[in-house]
Amino acid sequence: MKINLPIFIVFEGIDGSGKTTLSDLLFKFFITSGIPAVIDHEPTEGIWGIRIRDMLQNDAANADELLKLFLKDREDDVNTTIQPAIENGKAVILDRYYFSNAAYQGAMGISPVSIIQENRKKNSRNQTGFIWLILIRISR
Repeated sequence: MKINLPIFIVFEGIDGSGKTTLSDLLFKFFITSGIPAVIDHEPTEGIWGIRIRDMLQNDAANADELLKLFLKDREDDVNTTIQPAIENGKAVILDRYYFSNAAYQGAMGISPVSIIQENRKKNSRNQTGFIWLILIRISR
């Protein structure tokens, strides 16, 4: 299989839509096909991601504070994982990115447009070869 690298693939969707499953399957397919790839998710396992999870688990979620933490978590992730992988010509597969912020923090009262603009301003350098997949869950 021939693929033009680097490529940045993001799976977005509501909880239970299959983002993690599809991210894992695509990553395994790339690796077994000899395509250099990294897999990642948001929130990350870093200091900011841990704080985000703590806030969400303790029902202490304030929209503005969550957005600030997500921006810090994403900036750290871009600098330590995403951008280095792109610079090394790899496929980056990400389970959630800033459209999730626009949806979730947007539902908490922050303008989704301003969330997207803020994220693009801070993280615009990693947009080459970008594929965004938005998943929906269909009830049977």
